[in-house]
Amino acid sequence: MAFGEVYGALESRAIDAQENPYNVISSSKFYEVQKFLSVTNHVYTSNILLVSKKFWDKLSPTEQKILTEAAREAGAYERKFNRDASEKTRKEIEAKGMKINEVPLQAIASMRQAVQPVSDKFMATFDPAIVSLYKAELQKASSAK
Repeated sequence: MAFGEVYGALESRAIDAQENPYNVISSSKFYEVQKFLSVTNHVYTSNILLVSKKFWDKLSPTEQKILTEAAREAGAYERKFNRDASEKTRKEIEAKGMKINEVPLQAIASMRQAVQPVSDKFMATFDPAIVSLYKAELQKASSAK
């Protein structure tokens, strides 16, 4: 379904729900046509900074260090800014009448188990070294919360 049709589809009950971050729910006014929201935290989208190896290799070690430190600082700022903005928007849509349901950890674990075969199928299509790195980074991020 085209995104522009979601509001009307929710309003007419052609669809039961949609999945988006709080800021999209707010800016699209989905709270007007969707009474409940379940928080599953099943997606985390980060903003990443990339540079080409060709560009990186042209930098001096001092410049590389400066950029690395600046990127780490910017990343920490971005995460805090996004968490604060998300919490603010969540409170706003709740104040506008949306009922927010925190999905219990046991239910989330059950959902993860149910989709594990799908995850395994797609993970098998990637380089195992990349998958290991991804899982290690995901574990680090999960334990940092």
